[in-house]
Amino acid sequence: MLCAMVQTLYLYALIKADADLPEGARGIAGQALRKVSVGPLAAVVSPVCTPHIRPERAKLLHHQSLLAGLLRQGPLLPFAFGTIATGDQALVQLLTANLPDLEAELLRIGDHIEIGVTAEFEDSGGHGIHAKLTARDAGLQSYSRRIFGTSVPPARNAMIELGMRFEQVLERTRELLAASVLTGLAPLCDEWKQLDCHSPSQLLNLAFLIRRDHETEFSHACDAVAADLDDDLVLRVNGPWAPFSFIKLAIDFGHEPVSDR
Repeated sequence: MLCAMVQTLYLYALIKADADLPEGARGIAGQALRKVSVGPLAAVVSPVCTPHIRPERAKLLHHQSLLAGLLRQGPLLPFAFGTIATGDQALVQLLTANLPDLEAELLRIGDHIEIGVTAEFEDSGGHGIHAKLTARDAGLQSYSRRIFGTSVPPARNAMIELGMRFEQVLERTRELLAASVLTGLAPLCDEWKQLDCHSPSQLLNLAFLIRRDHETEFSHACDAVAADLDDDLVLRVNGPWAPFSFIKLAIDFGHEPVSDR
């Protein structure tokens, strides 16, 4: 049960004040959603008992699911998981003080979605990225044979050199792959960003900001790009997401710096 006399608010997104909330949707811990409006904008919130929300998987997924529902309703600016306001008055003051910037940002990207595109080697036969890259690069093959082709274990310096050569090949592979993918997809987006790879085996992690009405065209372009890749590469498309990666506001909403992506 929600604690008595609660004032703390959990923030999900900023939407147009006249927009409807998703029918039947509930907030974290099943709490009721409502809007806190300031002029033409409204923050979607629900009450919480604590100023800190643990990033548990179920809560992260709920936050993401609710944003997906709001995204289907219309333009929005998403708040990061764990964003808290100490009450209606504090939230209204903060929104009022930043209203021009918030309106401008909602106008800029609110009617867009974010699509993620990643690429990695196909997992066949349990071969890792080291084996995949070595099979592709004659220089790595030659050096590997030189240091492993004797009965004497490789010296430490030789292993360090092998690691450096591998990183160079990996970086070159990622650059060439990014150039190929962007040639096919960049013309269909308003902005794109190269994000950090989630794992050593991932070769590419891109985010694209596209207009809602361009989603189908972008999806077809992804299919075309994937068809042109080498057979041992897999292109994965995820989303649509709220446009987290493209927000250009520096407003302190007092949230814990916890990412939900």
